[in-house]
Amino acid sequence: MTAFAPWIVAMQEGMRTGAGIDVPCGDCVACCTSAQQIVVDHDERDALPVHAVVDGVLATDDKGTCVLLVDGRCSVYDHRPRRCRTYDCRIFVATGIVPEADKPAIATRAAQWRFTFDTDDDRRRRDAVHMAVVMVRTSQDTRPASATQLAAAAIQLHEELL
Repeated sequence: MTAFAPWIVAMQEGMRTGAGIDVPCGDCVACCTSAQQIVVDHDERDALPVHAVVDGVLATDDKGTCVLLVDGRCSVYDHRPRRCRTYDCRIFVATGIVPEADKPAIATRAAQWRFTFDTDDDRRRRDAVHMAVVMVRTSQDTRPASATQLAAAAIQLHEELL
């Protein structure tokens, strides 16, 4: 179990800086095998093998597995793209958003996470995140293309609602 407030503060910081967050994945590679569309920024491409980026996106094989996943491990872990470093499937539990139906491995893994809400800050931030989800979903200006983008936008926006 993870305390909500410290997690979401660290998650926001990791997203803001691109440094990411320490996710206790263990042997889970659900995000690496779920045909994720990982945009690779220009400044990150030199650190990756030439075959790894196609049209600005991390390449996957015909089953949707990242081409950099070798023997169940990321072959460029220390130099993985920012979007890989900042990805944390706990955002689905935190926001109450369900991953897309074509990402069952991510949905299964995300459902295993639990947060605690022992402090007022935990509860205030949870409520703010849930309000942010509604705001982003109903916004006429910004329509996230995926459940991940919706959850990430809510995480980023929640602080303004506190």
